[in-house]
Amino acid sequence: MESQIDLTSEIKHIENFKTLLEKYKDFKSCLRDIKISTVLGQKCLFEIEDINPPLLCDFSNRDMIDISQSAISIKKLSFKIDDNMNIISLTLNYEFLQTKMGKLAQELINNGIEIKILAKSHHTSQIIPWLVYTFYISNNV
Repeated sequence: MESQIDLTSEIKHIENFKTLLEKYKDFKSCLRDIKISTVLGQKCLFEIEDINPPLLCDFSNRDMIDISQSAISIKKLSFKIDDNMNIISLTLNYEFLQTKMGKLAQELINNGIEIKILAKSHHTSQIIPWLVYTFYISNNV
């Protein structure tokens, strides 16, 4: 499945995702390429495929994610970034887990109910005030 993520104004810059992305092997070299592209005034696409460790999502905005309560596993993140390193769009590809919550999420979609996936962030400092560390499925579906 694929989902477009709505980002709040506080987390529209690629640096807001640093905590989440820096654990993936190519992030530093990709970030360097993104910065070069933005200096040249170009938009770019940044993707992370075959995410390992997997990003699990549940129906809560808690800090800890219990795998038994998880509903989906994110497999790919695609960022479209403008020349100011702001995120134009963020798309994720995911699969449903064979858990109680995963079956519930899949049933919601099969019944035509849209689920909304949001970025989970926390306030850190004045320099980069909001850092995204994972995603969750909105309870307001």
